[in-house]
Amino acid sequence: MSDAAAGSVFTIDPGLPFVDVLAGHLLRQAGGDPLRLAECVVLLPNQRA
Repeated sequence: MSDAAAGSVFTIDPGLPFVDVLAGHLLRQAGGDPLRLAECVVLLPNQRA
């Protein structure tokens, strides 16, 4: 991912399909190259948040 995307925070509306929206966004950020997904770091809150 580009340095411009580093440190970005995204939210997904509760009514949307979470995995589909997340995967679509990550693929767009990776320029459509699925091998670049290995460069992504996704942090999600747990139930204790």
